[in-house]
Amino acid sequence: MGSMRPPGPGVSVLFSVTIRLSGGFYRCLGNSRET
Repeated sequence: MGSMRPPGPGVSVLFSVTIRLSGGFYRCLGNSRET
């Protein structure tokens, strides 16, 4: 990550997908922990 480049459209899509996946993962963890 030495060279800093302006993020393209693909980067924002990948970022949003990662956030959504991590959100669902932590949500499943919380639900399984409560029961």
